[in-house]
Amino acid sequence: MIQISENLRRLRRERDVTQEELAATLGVAAQSVSKWERGENFPDITLLPALANYFEVTTDELIGMDEIRDEERVRAVREDFHKLHFDGKIEEAIELYRDLVRDLPHDWEVQLEFASHLSSGWYAESGEKELEILMRVYEKCSDGETRLEAIRAIARYHALRREYDTATMWANKLPTSAQLRDDMLLEVALYAQDRAAMTMLREKVSDNAERAAAATYQLIALEESQFKCADSQEHIAMVESIVTLYDIAYNRFGTERIENIKLYVVQFLRLAERYCTTGEPEKACDYVELSVEYQLREGNFPLTSGYGLSRDPDGNVTVIEPPPATTMFAEMIQHFQQTDAFDPLRTHPRFIAALARLRA
Repeated sequence: MIQISENLRRLRRERDVTQEELAATLGVAAQSVSKWERGENFPDITLLPALANYFEVTTDELIGMDEIRDEERVRAVREDFHKLHFDGKIEEAIELYRDLVRDLPHDWEVQLEFASHLSSGWYAESGEKELEILMRVYEKCSDGETRLEAIRAIARYHALRREYDTATMWANKLPTSAQLRDDMLLEVALYAQDRAAMTMLREKVSDNAERAAAATYQLIALEESQFKCADSQEHIAMVESIVTLYDIAYNRFGTERIENIKLYVVQFLRLAERYCTTGEPEKACDYVELSVEYQLREGNFPLTSGYGLSRDPDGNVTVIEPPPATTMFAEMIQHFQQTDAFDPLRTHPRFIAALARLRA
């Protein structure tokens, strides 16, 4: 989209020139300049060189061709990044963003995207580089919404590293409007397993319980990838907190407000697996039965919706394709049958009965 309207307005104000003065210089009516700046009309093409010379810019700069080229490049990088990431070429993928943020240091949206990708823990500069970018956006960006995104990301960065006081300090920088602050404080409390804070905050953010649960789900994924505590009691407590939040959203709004209802079921499966590894088969069966109950209740929706990545001890990346299944009930049966964590339950009557319900 041509940016000439806003560029003209910006350049004229920087020169401290009135619309009337600019119009007199060009030999046009002041009303014409006003229409150009409002985007109701464009200058005649023959006037572009005169306008560019007057403001001492190129015609490309005047009509915003640089911005147009930048927008096209960002679009292409986003598409290529996802293709490369899907193919497991994660270093090639992130290299695209390294070049992009270097060339567009003031495109704050791109900077935040780069930091978000770094937060996954897959890349060499994850960590300090991520925080450096977020702090730069917070300190230098003038757009209010973008700065709020940076604050949230900084709070999550510190929560992930168990720096809960620092995370809380950043969360408190958010405004109280739209529950932004309470949402973020709840995230930090969940991550810190601060039961008192969770109890106090849960009702405040119950309308956004699904959002808080989904955010915590992402924190757990980061915790697993970076701190290797997938079988810890802390991990189990965290997933149970997610289930509690989904309970709030589910009971208040039903499935029409829970866009990621499958994640609700996935939490039950995760807990069932964890309790198998901790030698608690009855608790594991509790969550197996819940996962089957909700799958049957809400319909034949997919457990998986795409691919995943795994990295071996040598750093090699493998693309994990979703398992083939003729129906989604069959996919859940397949998951129970092929996941080694469920081995202790193979002969348990409750486990056998749960699978029988799916097959019926």
